[in-house]
Amino acid sequence: MIKYFMENYSTVQQPRNGSHPLWVKVIVRVSNVLDVDILRYTMSSVLLLNQSWYDHRLQWNRTEYPYSAITVPWNSVWTPSFVIREAHVVEWKDSSPQVKIHSNGWMYYCLPLRIDSNCNFELFHYPEDLSECLLSFFSLLDSELMFDVSVENEIENVKHEYHVTRVTIQVSAGFRIPGFTMKLKIKHTPVKTVLSLVVPSFAVLVADMFGFLLPILDNERISFKITLLLGYMVFHSSLVDALPGASACNPLLIYLFNSILLLLFISMIETLIVTRLASEDLPLWMRWRIWLCFGLGRGQSAQREAKEKVTETENREENTNRRRHRQTFANKVDRLFFIIYLAICVLFHSAFVGVWLSKDCFSEPPPRKP
Repeated sequence: MIKYFMENYSTVQQPRNGSHPLWVKVIVRVSNVLDVDILRYTMSSVLLLNQSWYDHRLQWNRTEYPYSAITVPWNSVWTPSFVIREAHVVEWKDSSPQVKIHSNGWMYYCLPLRIDSNCNFELFHYPEDLSECLLSFFSLLDSELMFDVSVENEIENVKHEYHVTRVTIQVSAGFRIPGFTMKLKIKHTPVKTVLSLVVPSFAVLVADMFGFLLPILDNERISFKITLLLGYMVFHSSLVDALPGASACNPLLIYLFNSILLLLFISMIETLIVTRLASEDLPLWMRWRIWLCFGLGRGQSAQREAKEKVTETENREENTNRRRHRQTFANKVDRLFFIIYLAICVLFHSAFVGVWLSKDCFSEPPPRKP
C-alpha cells in the first residue's frame, strides 16, 4: 500500500487546499529550559512540536485497505520545514522521527528539539532581572501556509537559577513568510548572587568603617586598610568577570562594586595622610600649619630657633607638647573625615536604591532598513 501511494508522490511539493493556504496546526510543548548563560546571552531549551495537517494525496478507502493509520519515516512524505531565527544550534532529540498518516488524509508529526538560541537578556536589575526570550519559527520553503498554534508549558523543574514564568505564542499574520513566534518570560532567582557577590561587598565596606576605631600612631590601621583594599581588588576582578557586559544597560551592580572600590581607596589615602600628620618627623610646612591652627608658639618657635642655647628640659617639654598637639589635630581630622565618609556612603547607597527602584533601561532595537 505504501509503495502504491509513493509512486506519484513528491516530498518536495506542498499539499494543496484548492486556492486557499494549507492550514498546519502546531502545539508547542516546552519541556525544559537549560543552560541559561547571561555572559554569552544564550539559552538552551527543549521543545516538542506536535504538528498536524491534511494531505489529500495520502488518503485511502478503508474497505480496500483495512488500516486506520500507518507510520512512515519523516523524509518519505512532505513535512513543514522551519527556520528558527534566533537559533545557532538545533539538535533533533529523535534521529528518525515518524509521521503518522490516517486514512482520512490527516498527518501527525511529533518533532522533539533541543535549541541553543540567542536571548537579549535585560540585565539592568541583575540579579532580579526578568527577560523575554524569543524563538521565531519561519517556513522559508513553503509560502502558502497558515498556522494554528498553541503552546503548553510543561516545565516541572523549578530548581534552576533561571526558571520560566510564562510562555506565550503569536502567529506572524500578514507577513510574506509564514511563521509564528514563541515568547518565554524568564526570571532569575537572586539568592545565590546576593549571598556570593552583594553581601561580601557590603561586609567589606562595613569592616572599613570599623577600621576607624583602630589607633592612628601604630601601623595597625594602615595594614588593615591596605589589606582590605587589596583583598577587595582581587574580589572585584571576580565580580566583574561574573557580570555580563553590554553596549547599553549594563547591570547596576557594576557601578556599585566600582564605587565601593573607590570608597575603600579614598579611606586608605585618608589613613595615610592622618598617620603622617600624627607622626613626629613632619615637614616644616606641616609643623607651621599645626602650630598655626592651635596658636602654639609662633613667636616662641622663631626665638628658640634663633637662640642656640636651649636647655634639655625645655626641648623635651616642647617636643612633648608638639607631639600632643599633632596627635590632637590628627584625631580631629580623622573624626571629621569619618563623618564625611559615613555621610557619603549613606547618600550613595540611598541614591543607588532610588535608581534601582525608579529607573528602567531597555536596549534600543537594532537599526532597520527603510
